[in-house]
Amino acid sequence: MHSLLRFLSRYKHVLVFLLLLAVGLYLLYGYNTYQRAQAGYALRRYEAAIEAKFRVISDYIGLVETNERLADENFQLRNELAKRYMLRRSDSVQQMRDTVYNRWGEYISARIVSNSIAKQHNFFIIEGGELNGITPQMPVYSNGAVAGIVVATSKRYAEVVSLLNTDLKISALLPKSGDAGSVSWDGKTYTTALLHDIPHHVSPQPGDSVVTSGYSNIFPYGMLIGYVEKVETTGADFNTIRIRLATNFNRMRYVTVFNKAFRQEIDSLISVSESNGR
Repeated sequence: MHSLLRFLSRYKHVLVFLLLLAVGLYLLYGYNTYQRAQAGYALRRYEAAIEAKFRVISDYIGLVETNERLADENFQLRNELAKRYMLRRSDSVQQMRDTVYNRWGEYISARIVSNSIAKQHNFFIIEGGELNGITPQMPVYSNGAVAGIVVATSKRYAEVVSLLNTDLKISALLPKSGDAGSVSWDGKTYTTALLHDIPHHVSPQPGDSVVTSGYSNIFPYGMLIGYVEKVETTGADFNTIRIRLATNFNRMRYVTVFNKAFRQEIDSLISVSESNGR
């Protein structure tokens, strides 16, 4: 009680001022239509601004669910498109062909749960594994461009070696000239890589596309890797070309894993050929 009295005594002038201010505001806005309208307008404007801020936050939080739903729908539509062009070879065997890219197989959607881009040997983890039909040596794409290769799987997750890994080399070519080489990352920046072994007489122009050659049993032909920027170095017989990667590795959220049909059959033939020393 004594503390309350001391408080009132100490701040009595402030309290009186606040009381008179409240009475004055009540009289001003309570009996004057113009001031009351202005006050109501200002209050509604601030309420609208606060609601807009909360709406932005709510929409941002909802983007995660929206992206997941759109990704699922995208892959369902893509697989449905492929199924519409199934070619029947016999009554018991059917082949499924993606007529857009001229490749056989199916697409599997996966969400990235872990990613690195600042190391020399970068990997990322995707939410999808053996239960989803994902196995090692499957190619991984982001928005239709090369992102990496599956190297290990568990039941629900898979590890992917990123194109941003100095140990990874991908067979590539320039569609305009048809000349093949190999793409590797030099560890400098996540936006560019190097295209090696391009003959001197080939003169690619900035902006020319670089795609997978299809010579390996992992990537089918024609998957986008990047675009020519400039000739980086010149050797005795071949040029090395700096390319701008088509995949934005810093912003990857969802990827596509491509399950190539007949891959095991091709692998077995390659193994037989290697064992025979060919």
